Amino acid sequence: MLKPVRREIATLLLTLLVLVLIGLNSGRFYTRVDLTEHNIYTVSDVTRSLLGNLPETAEITYYVSPELRRMHNAPRRIEELLEEYEAYGGKNLRVNTVNPVEAGVTETVEELGVEPRQVRTVQEHEERYTRVYSGIVVRYLDRSRVI
Repeated sequence: MLKPVRREIATLLLTLLVLVLIGLNSGRFYTRVDLTEHNIYTVSDVTRSLLGNLPETAEITYYVSPELRRMHNAPRRIEELLEEYEAYGGKNLRVNTVNPVEAGVTETVEELGVEPRQVRTVQEHEERYTRVYSGIVVRYLDRSRVI
């Protein structure tokens, strides 16, 4: 009777050890599965190659308002894509997500070309317009581009 209990305990401990090891190594390996019919969320081989062979450090900053995140799925999808880019870019690609209002950089962001938009929201039966930001600034060498 004692041997089956020991075997179960040993199996449980071994399973826990394997799960802990997987958890500790999960940060080293990046994988993402695209189950859409035409792989629309898959980063192309050309993009992966470009990101993996950047000779100098590039920086991508996504300026987004939290109100927009609450209203739409698009900001989260953009963040996930940028995280994937960062994984493929390695040490030569830095990705940041910034709330321009909280960071106090609204004027700077607007000077770069990220324009705020007025979005209609309804809260507690009250309609109001909220000012939101959503834009990407890519910096590489001495150049920057707004998307």
